[in-house]
Amino acid sequence: MDNIEIINRYLDYCEYERGLSLNTLRCYRTQLYSIKLSKSLHEMKQDDIRDLLNQISKDRTVISRNYTLICLKNLFEYMKDVLNIVDKNPCVGICATKTEHKERKSL
Repeated sequence: MDNIEIINRYLDYCEYERGLSLNTLRCYRTQLYSIKLSKSLHEMKQDDIRDLLNQISKDRTVISRNYTLICLKNLFEYMKDVLNIVDKNPCVGICATKTEHKERKSL
């Protein structure tokens, strides 16, 4: 099974089994298809995920990087629990980058 097929199956699963909204699905699809993978998803290790996120950090905002991490964590959980094609999720233990919160202005 190639990367595109895995991603397509995952998106179908999110739509039909988990009932995610069309907006969420659109965001997942955009994030997952925009990732430039140098190897098969089955072969990815934690260091590969870190390298990928570091590369994304150069081109995108912190929020986009964190959202990519969320998408990948969920994708790998699907690959582990539903497809049974990986033994563990390589994203586990990778933390999101902290962002500065803006203070709300009182009305």
